[in-house]
Amino acid sequence: MKTKLPAFGLFTLVLVGLVSLFQRVGVLFGSSCLLGLVLVVVFVSSDGSPLLSAQEAENRFWTVVAMLLSTAVFFADDSPLRVGAWSPLLGIGFVLACTLWISWYDRWLRRRRLSRSLHFSRATSLAGRIDESIVALERVAEALRKLDHYYIPSTITRVWRRRETLRLERIIIETLQDATAEELNALVCKVKLGLLVYKLKDEWKAEVEGARTDLVELLAVQRVADLNVYARVALLDALQQMPLAAHPRAERWVRNVVVWTKSDDLTELKTLTDGKGDIHSFHRLVYHDLTDPHIRDDILNHIAREAKIHAAHRLLATRVAREKALRAARGDRKVLSDIDDTLFCSGGHYPAGLDARWPRKTVYPAVLALYRELDLGVSGLKDEWDGSRPGNLVFLSARPHVYSDLTERSSYTRFADLVQQRRLHAMPSMLVGDLKSGGEMMVLGDMEPLALKKARNFAEYAALYPEFTFVFVGDNGQGDVRAAELMSAHPGFEK
Repeated sequence: MKTKLPAFGLFTLVLVGLVSLFQRVGVLFGSSCLLGLVLVVVFVSSDGSPLLSAQEAENRFWTVVAMLLSTAVFFADDSPLRVGAWSPLLGIGFVLACTLWISWYDRWLRRRRLSRSLHFSRATSLAGRIDESIVALERVAEALRKLDHYYIPSTITRVWRRRETLRLERIIIETLQDATAEELNALVCKVKLGLLVYKLKDEWKAEVEGARTDLVELLAVQRVADLNVYARVALLDALQQMPLAAHPRAERWVRNVVVWTKSDDLTELKTLTDGKGDIHSFHRLVYHDLTDPHIRDDILNHIAREAKIHAAHRLLATRVAREKALRAARGDRKVLSDIDDTLFCSGGHYPAGLDARWPRKTVYPAVLALYRELDLGVSGLKDEWDGSRPGNLVFLSARPHVYSDLTERSSYTRFADLVQQRRLHAMPSMLVGDLKSGGEMMVLGDMEPLALKKARNFAEYAALYPEFTFVFVGDNGQGDVRAAELMSAHPGFEK
């Protein structure tokens, strides 16, 4: 039996809540808080909004919202905390303190995300031999440390200490220019590249000219041939976090990096990008971050062309195919799975699922071993997963994507814990739903939009990996059966 939340009941609940709010706190203060809440909800649910086009613009949004809300809290006549009515100077001080704290906290969260290490398989060495590049690495890291002021935004320091900032930016770019290919790969993989791209700014009056453009142009165009697969993955990750909408050339840089990558290196690039353990997957890069359809088509055509060449070598058993030991070690099957009531038991908590046989969030017995065996396949490889190869596990989830990684963060945290405990053989990626299909399921109890969204995600994902076959593991809820019926029409789907 479908569980529904009628639209009329939802409207009534919201109306009662608003009346109660205004009765308790007053119309002016309540309206200000409500307006702030609406702004935040619209912002977090409008992925692709111009406000999300750059991390700097996002920080300014939160700063303005904090200033408006704190002004209402400390100055509204009907606010229970109207400090400004007793002492305007004290009220202004509280407003400034709240505004600056929110601005600093947002930048602190961003710095923590940008400073993270990329997740790859345990036996993978990102930097290779770095003895020769240790001096260059220290030089770049020291310059980045001086650019990254803890309390003061880099936009302000760029004006306040302009000459010193320009000198540090030139040190970084010239160090990367003068590095050998081996040194360059070590630098790109070991330095905090996402933070580096964020801290280097272009000039205000010429958006396509400046240190950020020089840095990425150097890596993505001038020296892209010198970058190995891991360095290219790190560069794509830094561009996704920038994000791409923050620079008019960013999508062309992405195309250049991908098109320069061929054969097994291309498959490795896609798989490693998917296996970083965050929302910045290769699927998200191609189908969400890229907005130019011509650039997206160029990338998809390149992937399809390389897959055909790859298949021809394997069919003819050429010397090239025999030399590709990495291909055999990686497997040729993508394992797709649902999450709720398939990996984790929902405990019967709607809307996650209906299975109440196990406690909530319990991992089903033997399901992790099933994933590992499906990923290993029957290619004659050893039975134990050695951790040196990237995995091919992908979760198709009905959970909608909203602002940043709010809905995906808890799932990736649990995946990382399972990998750390050596229970899950490799870090998976996720293909998530959207607010439209999720809303129709919640309000109307209609599972068809969820099934269509999962099938559409699969079709997009299959276009990124035409050299693989696919198998799907699901349950009988949230449209999984219907989604499997739709997916089975794909020629690479294993029945």
